[in-house]
Amino acid sequence: MRNRAIITGIVVSGVIMATSGPVRAQSSTEDSITKLQQEVRDLQRQREAESAAKANLVVTGYAHALYQDVEGGDETFTFGSFNPIFLYRLGDNVLFEAELELDVEDDGDTGLELEYGQIDYVVNDYLTLIAGRFILPLGVFSEKLHPAWINKLPTGPLPYAGSGGHHDSILPFNDIGVQARGSFHPGDGNLSISYAIYAVNGPGYSTAAHDESADAHAAEEAPHVEEAPRVEEAPHAEEEAHAEEAPHAEKAILGVEVGHVEVAHEEEAAPHIEEAPHVEEAVRVDGASEEISFETGANANGSLSIGGRVAAFYPWGKQNSIELGVSGQTANWDSQDRHAWSAVVLDATLHAGPYAEMRGEYITTSQEMDAATIDPEGYWLQTALKLAALDLDLPVVNNTETVLRWSGVDKDVGAGTVSQFSVGLNYYVSSTLQLKAGYDFAESGSADQLNLQVAFGF
Repeated sequence: MRNRAIITGIVVSGVIMATSGPVRAQSSTEDSITKLQQEVRDLQRQREAESAAKANLVVTGYAHALYQDVEGGDETFTFGSFNPIFLYRLGDNVLFEAELELDVEDDGDTGLELEYGQIDYVVNDYLTLIAGRFILPLGVFSEKLHPAWINKLPTGPLPYAGSGGHHDSILPFNDIGVQARGSFHPGDGNLSISYAIYAVNGPGYSTAAHDESADAHAAEEAPHVEEAPRVEEAPHAEEEAHAEEAPHAEKAILGVEVGHVEVAHEEEAAPHIEEAPHVEEAVRVDGASEEISFETGANANGSLSIGGRVAAFYPWGKQNSIELGVSGQTANWDSQDRHAWSAVVLDATLHAGPYAEMRGEYITTSQEMDAATIDPEGYWLQTALKLAALDLDLPVVNNTETVLRWSGVDKDVGAGTVSQFSVGLNYYVSSTLQLKAGYDFAESGSADQLNLQVAFGF
């Protein structure tokens, strides 16, 4: 009986063990499958998040409003502009970026312009290819500093037309074409070299019907220039000093069509005006005069414009750096593809710690025409100091910045150099919201101007 009981127990135990083994194995397999499914779901969510980060649309931009009071003129409020910027990233290598500018014109209408719209393809860490309409890397102000929430003063430097906006600048602002840019370290040190090379449509021309009666009137008035010891003292020369105010100033600058301006150039070469029979001629085609224009889209004459910039950047210590750059562009601008235009810009930027910076540019250009060649040039030098450098426990003071700028432009049309000294005081409500007060002191050829601005980057 005892043996039978023992044998029975052994058999029962074996049966139990034999049946429980597969149950445990099945349970373990189900747990593994459940765990694997969870890991797959986690990987799918991670991949979806990465895809969203690499293919997403970001809307950013800035806006600003102004109060301006010009000496001897009217005071006015203006809505400077609203500039939405659209960024769309597709993967690691492709980026589309575009900026629109909406402003309120003098007649109350809303103006709309495309500042830039470009496709960027990142080849590697050293090269990016760009196609579309882009801001030209001609100097640094247009490409890097002109947005209202970045510019330290409510107005721009005089070579970039001051408060008149980039449309009256002596340099083109943007253009359509292709660009290759990037940067690299030539050695193991901190020095880096950045470069940009581009081919674009280039400046073009606008045409105006030629008025023979205007020529006759100009010829009658021309002898009066001899009565003044200098061309700048001629009756119309003072009008050219106010490029933003005189309706003919831009024509004189860009096309040299106005009779007395052309006399100025010929008088320097020959004291007797009667010896220059073509003194009133501009670039003329089929009875129409052509004036250079930077506000063009299509190619004007079949030949492209090339340009580029190269700069050396060297940082040292704690937030100290210096950058020196040179840029240039050349093109033929008239319909006959025979008159050249060119520009060279030297730029420098110095950061002395986190609170002080100094920037500046020197610009020289040359424009050929039928009767003469003019050489507009300009400069600006700006310093900025954040009062946080005083190390005072005063939030209002620590958020305040002082700015000084000296700028000038000579459009080479007889009025001489127009110069200006500007002072500014900025209060940073936040890093992207600023309240600015600036005053432009006219040293020559312009009027004093008070500017108050609120600028917001988002």
